[in-house]
Amino acid sequence: MVIPDLTFSIILALAITLLFTWILRRQGPRQGFLWFFLPIFLAVFAAGIWGKPATAPLTTSNWLPFLGAGVLMALLLSSLAPRFPKINRTAQLDRHKTLDILNEIEQEKEIATLAYISLNLFFWVLIALLVVMILLRYLT
Repeated sequence: MVIPDLTFSIILALAITLLFTWILRRQGPRQGFLWFFLPIFLAVFAAGIWGKPATAPLTTSNWLPFLGAGVLMALLLSSLAPRFPKINRTAQLDRHKTLDILNEIEQEKEIATLAYISLNLFFWVLIALLVVMILLRYLT
């Protein structure tokens, strides 16, 4: 049962990833298709093998856990994607306002660095947990 589950998971995760990258193509920077696809694929695969009942293959009750996990993971990842607001700076600034803006920018960079590290850690812990879930299902 590994090969059909794996094949269906790849196809469904690829479809969900393509749909979400097409829908969200203009909102924020994208770091790569593979890094968006990988957690979606692992979530689809893990939820599919743990959530499906022992019934006939490809019935509605069998593929709904695959689809639900993929959509939820894609929504989670797309909500975590950074978005950069457009800043209109056409006004005349004096020296003190400029220094205040530079200080704010420096603080925002520190917060962005902290957020990057936190999200990176979250990503790799999530990947590890999904891989462990898949391995536990097939090794037990």
